[in-house]
Amino acid sequence: MTVPKKDGRTHNQSWRASELPQWVGPSSFSFSGNDPAPFDGHRWLPLSKETEILRTPVKDATFDAFGPSWHSWALAAQTHYSFLEHIEKGELWKYKFNIWDYHYTRLSINFIAFRAEDLLACFPFPHDDDEAYLTQVRPKELGRRK
Repeated sequence: MTVPKKDGRTHNQSWRASELPQWVGPSSFSFSGNDPAPFDGHRWLPLSKETEILRTPVKDATFDAFGPSWHSWALAAQTHYSFLEHIEKGELWKYKFNIWDYHYTRLSINFIAFRAEDLLACFPFPHDDDEAYLTQVRPKELGRRK
């Protein structure tokens, strides 16, 4: 699907990384997650194998609920589109982690996995702060820290 930009041109809106060009840029390029998006609907392009990931916003990722990913559209976009790229490639094995015991600490829910039955049983959420509810309150209700 193509979407018009402010200047009248269009850009590809596909979620499939294989349908998008790889990002190519100068080796001196560095991107801050605080830089504005170049245009409405901008998305993160897949990185080439030669691109140094430490020059991208994901270098600033933390597990803090109020850390860089909370304010950085670029960090969130890079994380999400990387996941979509791995889905397309059939590489979901890369997301098979051990379950973390985070002791009911508030975490960012920008990129997190849940058991469907744990969410559906309490939907719509009884709290306005979905992040606090899903990472602190709901786990306590279930008696599980993991």
